[in-house]
Amino acid sequence: MRGGSGVGLLFVAGMALACGSEADGVAKEQPKLPDAALVDAFNDGAGAADAGKDAAVPFAGPASLSETGIFSDMQSRTLAPGVLAYDVRFPLWSDGAEKQRFVSVPSGTQVDTSYMDVWKFPIGTKTWKEFRVADKLIETRFLWKQAEGADGWLKVAYVWDDSGIDAYPKPEGVPDAAGTKHDVPSVEQCEQCHNGAGDVLIGVSAIQLSKEAGGGALAAFVSKGWLSQPPAAEFPVPGDGVVESTIGYLHGNCGHCHNDESFLAQKRALRLKLLTSAKTPEETPLYKTALGAPAFHDLYGTQVIVTPGAPQTSQLYQRMKVRNLDQMPPLGTELADDAALATVGQWITGLPP
Repeated sequence: MRGGSGVGLLFVAGMALACGSEADGVAKEQPKLPDAALVDAFNDGAGAADAGKDAAVPFAGPASLSETGIFSDMQSRTLAPGVLAYDVRFPLWSDGAEKQRFVSVPSGTQVDTSYMDVWKFPIGTKTWKEFRVADKLIETRFLWKQAEGADGWLKVAYVWDDSGIDAYPKPEGVPDAAGTKHDVPSVEQCEQCHNGAGDVLIGVSAIQLSKEAGGGALAAFVSKGWLSQPPAAEFPVPGDGVVESTIGYLHGNCGHCHNDESFLAQKRALRLKLLTSAKTPEETPLYKTALGAPAFHDLYGTQVIVTPGAPQTSQLYQRMKVRNLDQMPPLGTELADDAALATVGQWITGLPP
């Protein structure tokens, strides 16, 4: 996210290269702007402004983090009544930043879980995600559903002051915040990921809140009566060892774009969001759409998304390694996740040719 707030056309150009399109191939050295349909899909789906807009981002929301309702006492960090701390099974890689997550659902309401793979949240739902870098409190991202539809959510990051007592909104984002390499995202950058994820929230979902042995956040949601159709058990990830870890990692880091709900999904066939119905690895969208599948572009000598047995000729693996216009995920990271690369590389190596 280096360079602050991106604008619609620039982002879509990057996504067309990084994610792939069924249109003409795009050369790495001289990327072309995407076709008009892709630009329209992004601008309609994410609410991005036209290229060349002013840097200032209008903001109408709580003037400080303390006004969002997360803590009843900011200094002691006592959670307000109704706010639940939770964790996710497969965290999004953010260059090693430490995170804490919180959620609240309005009293007397429920999350519509009639479609277990895409939850629909009641108006008034709030989530917070706190980031620390080198043990320094940097930002808290706040999502608040105020109306139906992706544009009905307030999405903004609050940057903590030096005292660590309160944080204040930065809708335009902050590159290299507090002297670190961590970039606080702009509102537009928040939309670029969240607006393609069903009802905006990414980590608050059946798979992400499940734990193999139970007792995770999903159980807490059920016990609070927050789910309209509570599941009878946690949702396992198919496979074990590196297979399970790979499917889960790609779900948590790539599934919010590579899914059937994303406004850019019409331009690519690759699906990496794990569905609760998948019982075996072979039933997962990853196995169905990536193994041996042709890549949309010839990059780094790779023409196949995943070449069984060969990480070096698998484009998915290569794009996880780089940090440039081709990188995956395209936002929020400037360092490759070496541990994930090792896992995914081992998974690809172990696939039968």
